[in-house]
Amino acid sequence: MSIYYVDCKRAQRYNMTNVGIIGDKTITQLRSDISSIPNFCREETSIEVTDLKMYIGDGITLYSLNSGTLSGVINFDVNVDKITVSGLCVPGPSTGVGTRLINAVKTFAESNGIKVVNLTCYGSVVDFYTRNGFRIQSQRIVKDDSDDDSDDEDYEPKTRYNMSYAVLSGGKRKKNRTKKNKTKKNRTKKNRKARRKSSRHY
Repeated sequence: MSIYYVDCKRAQRYNMTNVGIIGDKTITQLRSDISSIPNFCREETSIEVTDLKMYIGDGITLYSLNSGTLSGVINFDVNVDKITVSGLCVPGPSTGVGTRLINAVKTFAESNGIKVVNLTCYGSVVDFYTRNGFRIQSQRIVKDDSDDDSDDEDYEPKTRYNMSYAVLSGGKRKKNRTKKNKTKKNRTKKNRKARRKSSRHY
């Protein structure tokens, strides 16, 4: 299984070397493939197929192929030093496709000096993102106005989670600053010693 990206102007602005391979599929082809695969977003707990198809026309799109068949799609946008994931869908059953796609976004962030990856998810999908290093920033119960089943006894409102992943490259920069500070301190100590020696009277 390989990770590919849609060759577009937005992707061309960034370093995609370690993220994936330039794919042959266009946005139109991806939308068609998504429509042809049953339950592409599974139970649509967190995102609906129609929303995913709409999102992949905007931002940067990565996708995975397994024996030539579309096995997952993730779409995200970049705003200065932040990434916002707008949609991730992997039809079941799958083994690690979602994790590979989210890791590709992390690699993109590290390669391009981006500090944070943000996303919103619903329901039990939060467990997947927690396992992949995301932390819950806030959460609240939401009611879908379009849901006609809200009066049913079995109806359960969704919990929406705002989640964030801190990219490691930010930490590396802090370490470099610490080394620079230590070097400055050492230079200051040496300068003080030199001044003391020069000020001694023999």
